Amino acid sequence: MTLFIIKKIVYTLCLLYTVNIFISKQNKIIPINIYTVLLVYFYDLFAILMIIFLKYYC
Repeated sequence: MTLFIIKKIVYTLCLLYTVNIFISKQNKIIPINIYTVLLVYFYDLFAILMIIFLKYYC
């Protein structure tokens, strides 16, 4: 159980970092903090799309 949680957190951090690399070319950034990590931990890719939309298009 704990190994699953650790794997999921590492996956979340890698996913956030990868998305940051791709969107940094457009001079945009998603902060990697506890709130974004928890959001992506629970909702995966949908949370990243939601964060990008809310931060830059609303």
